[in-house]
Formats: sequence, structure tokens, C-alpha cells
Amino acid sequence: MKRIFLITLILGGVLGLSAQGPLITEISYDNNYDQDDPFGIDSIEYVEVYINNPQPTDLTSFIVATYNPDSGDNTVANLHKWRNLEDTLRTWATPNGKYYVVEFPDSTFFDFPTGGMNDGQNGVALIEVGTPNIVHQFWRYETCEDFTAADGPATGATSDPITTDFSRVCGSSGVSLVQMNSALSTFVTLQQNGFGDWELAANTSRIAPLENDSNVPVELINFDAFRKETNVKLEWSTASEVNNAYFEVLYSTNGVDYKAIGQVDGKGESSERTSYDFLHLNVESDINYYKLSQYDYDGKSEMFDAVLVRMANENSISIYPTVAFDYIQVEGANFSDDYIILGVDGRILQKANMNSTPIDVSFLNNGTYFLKIGDVVKRFIINK
Repeated sequence: MKRIFLITLILGGVLGLSAQGPLITEISYDNNYDQDDPFGIDSIEYVEVYINNPQPTDLTSFIVATYNPDSGDNTVANLHKWRNLEDTLRTWATPNGKYYVVEFPDSTFFDFPTGGMNDGQNGVALIEVGTPNIVHQFWRYETCEDFTAADGPATGATSDPITTDFSRVCGSSGVSLVQMNSALSTFVTLQQNGFGDWELAANTSRIAPLENDSNVPVELINFDAFRKETNVKLEWSTASEVNNAYFEVLYSTNGVDYKAIGQVDGKGESSERTSYDFLHLNVESDINYYKLSQYDYDGKSEMFDAVLVRMANENSISIYPTVAFDYIQVEGANFSDDYIILGVDGRILQKANMNSTPIDVSFLNNGTYFLKIGDVVKRFIINK
């Protein structure tokens, strides 16, 4: 019979170990891209995982799975979505381990699968695939009741509720449930301190679950690139910095071979949001990739994911087909550009980022519409 092991933090919590893992350190399951945006997609949804050194050679062997209760039995959980650690939004290393951020946005506009993390009484599991599978953690949020996974990689594992106490027993003295419970929550997450205690906090801040905050040199909030005539402007910001000497800007025209093109001094020490920018002048290539490296005063470095900018002239932007019923393709636009779909009355029907194409327009009724990218407006017709 196949056996599933449920490994929790009991040993670490009782013995006071300074290094543990693998474990889930942060969960964001009910966050809108913009709470003032009527489109209101839950796009900022992710699970942060910590793995202490040495790091696994095969990241596909670690799976983050989301589970939802069975519609007929609240004690049974069915697999909803899962992704492995190789498919991460971003990572960063510390002296004793590494963090992985796995995203589950509920939107095709950001080039991710639909059906992100469900709000309400659902769960998240961290599984190491093997013979047998090892369920390192299985957390259920917004309820004190446990459920058992009926399928998927966590089959047979039973969840624990997310509470403010290591005992994880809801209803006991001084123990309360930690939950978002708001469809308008923006940049708010559940964060764990590594000993079974959780807090509700802004995701621009963080609870160091295993190591002192000083071991996390820079927490990057964003890294973006924008075309400015013949130049490219890079913008990034940090939530906190420790021992941050400088950033190095790397450039590539093929996404493989990079060279350093500039350096920006870091703040050194900061617990507040800090913004930076860098202007790359007279860019000649149409397709351009940029990466950001961060260096400590002691020479240690961390590399962040690449961003892409195209220098195509705005007048060359075109869409097809101009008479559509489900999707329209866009050529000549930057992946970093935003687009807006407007009705003939000027009402905004949708806005998102061009990092996903084709654009799904199947939700529109028959009629005439406009696609606006920067100052360029293109007309198209829906005819189903």
C-alpha cells in the first residue's frame, strides 16, 4: 500500500532548531491586481517556499499543490492546481537556504493558467515527489476544520489550520485563525515564522521564518523596463535592504549572452521602500533583454529574472483579425506595454499587460471596439 508521510514543524518548534525546511513561508490567495480596478482579477496569488541547503538538483521534484474541499464532504479535499519549484516567479538565496515564489494568478492575461487559488476554506500543500511522496506541509486556511487529500500528490495527507499558535488547534485559549477574508485585499499575505505561527501582513514586508532578516540582503518588489523613444528606462524598487552595496544592470539581445552596461549604488541598510532607475541610451536592437544583479559589500551577489523590451515603432503596431470572435493578435507592441479595450461609448471594458498574446476577447458581445496601446488606438469588430 502506498504510504504518504506528513512532516510538520513539531521537531523544530519543540527543539528550537535554527534551520528547518522545506516549508511554506507565505501564502497570498485573495489579492486583486488593483483594488480600484473594476476588472478585479485575483492576479497577485502565490505561495512562497523555503528550502534549506543543500538545494535540490531537480526542482521538479518539489510540488506546490492547491486543494479545495469536496462539494459534498467538507472533510475531503480535491486537487485544484499544482506547479513545481522550477516554474517560479522569483528566487533568492540566503546563507542557509533559498526561497522560491510559485505564482497561481487567476488570469490568462499574465500568461498563467486560469483558476488560481480559490478564496474561502481551501488549502495548500508542499510535496516532495518520490517513493513514497513526502508531504512536508499541508495548510488549510479560513477554517479550523481539517480535510484529507483524496487525490493528487498529497493523497492521504491531512491538513492543519493556519493559526497564530504552534499548537494549530483552533478554539483553544489564545489561539485564533489567521485569514484574509476580503476580496479587496491588495498586497496582503499570510506569513509564517517557521514555528507554526502565522500573521496577516503586507507582502512588501516579511517575517523571516528561519533566519535573521539580515540574511536576506534585498527583497525586490518589482523590476520593469519601458521604451522611451530610442532609449530604455529600467525601474525597480526594494522593500528592504541589508548590506546592499550596488546593483549591476546586464543587457542582452538574445536572452542568453549578457554584458554589464551600468551600475547603481544601493541604499546599504533600509527597512523602507526604495526606488531606483537606469536609462539605457540609444538602443539599436529591436529585442532587448535586461537582468539585475545585486551585490553585497562582501562580494556576494544575487541575480533577478530578466525583463524584455521591444523597440518597434508605435506606428507599426497592428492587430489581426480586425473582425474577430475569440482572440486578436498584436504585432509591434512591447511586452511591457499596457492595453485597454474600450467600447464605442469610451467605457473601459478591460485593461491588462501585453506580456500575454493573443488577447482573449471572447467575453465581448457583437459590436465595434477599440484597443488602445499607449497613444495608438486600433479598431476591431466582434462578430460571432
